[in-house]
Amino acid sequence: MNPEENKAIVRRFVATIPNKGDLAAVDELLASGFALHFPGIPMLEGTDVFEAIPAAMEAAFPDLVETIDDLVAEDDRVVERFTLRGTHLGEFMGIAPTGRSVSWTGIAIYRLADERIAECWVEPNLLGLAVQIGLPRCLAHPAPEGRATADGPRERMVLRRDDPLPQEVEAQAADR
Repeated sequence: MNPEENKAIVRRFVATIPNKGDLAAVDELLASGFALHFPGIPMLEGTDVFEAIPAAMEAAFPDLVETIDDLVAEDDRVVERFTLRGTHLGEFMGIAPTGRSVSWTGIAIYRLADERIAECWVEPNLLGLAVQIGLPRCLAHPAPEGRATADGPRERMVLRRDDPLPQEVEAQAADR
């Protein structure tokens, strides 16, 4: 298939599964050995495993909509830059519903074979989402003694749920 045909398959996938929740289209759009890659977790393989993801997202964000911001294709690969928008009305990553409207971005790289999506690598901006739904804030703190470099003490990131954000970041989050 040519790159434009591959882009059309990805557009149909986004319109059908993430946006309409039509899981009946999974077997038509995804290869039987479909592999999904997210950072920090083992590869997920198979269409049956994939089907749990849209269901979990819909439970947490029932009005979730994925917007394709850019699609770039070459050979058997399609790269999508996307934005997700919805309302946090169900538990997500252990966080109780906040009722907040949220928006976060991501990049997905699809590999197509035999007119189906065979593999996908997703890099979602979960930190952007985390700030909006109240997951721990990141603050820099000096590292323990003995962990210095030639340039001075090392810093490390410490996650804390209740630490306040700088005022300008808090104001931006409130405007969303």
